[in-house]
Amino acid sequence: TSYAARWLPYQTGIYFKEHARYAEAEAFFQQSLRIIEQVFGPDHPDVANSLDWLAILYNEQGKYTEAEPLYRRALLIYEQELGPDDQLVAYPLNGLANLYYEQGKYVEAEPLYQRALHIREQALGPDDPEVAYLLNGLAILYREQGKDAEAESLYLRALHIWEQALGSDHSNTQTVVRNYAILLREMGREAEASELEARFPSS
Repeated sequence: TSYAARWLPYQTGIYFKEHARYAEAEAFFQQSLRIIEQVFGPDHPDVANSLDWLAILYNEQGKYTEAEPLYRRALLIYEQELGPDDQLVAYPLNGLANLYYEQGKYVEAEPLYQRALHIREQALGPDDPEVAYLLNGLAILYREQGKDAEAESLYLRALHIWEQALGSDHSNTQTVVRNYAILLREMGREAEASELEARFPSS
């Protein structure tokens, strides 16, 4: 099977997913998964990657029952084939954490976010922009749990990373500013929230 035959369905699935054409995306992701399993076997990291994308697609549609076993299989493959601390392990961990968060299962989500964050920090360094994604996600979870001090610390870290790496106008920076301002207002710190928003005006 040629490289194009293996990866064209995968790339096409991503295209349809990004355009919210979920039925078409699902068909192409499933086709890609079948081809890659046939070429590389059921336990290859490329199979885990395809499983992860299909799980993300289901998760976006609220199909949690379908998504969870795909995330778990992808996680198992990465752990067994690449080791438990490989950077790729963070992807299904984060996916599972998001899945549990969206179902209100905060206790289940928290250790998954924490482990994914630790892996990414070790692999990329504490100030990498990819680390900030997980800081922001874990901060949102802490805010939902009423862990305001922990959430604030993570928002500040994510804000610093994205501001330095991407600039104050970038959408990621603006996202964490909005999230942090919500937390500040919930804590009764209106003046600080307004000052933050004035410092990072949205375009």
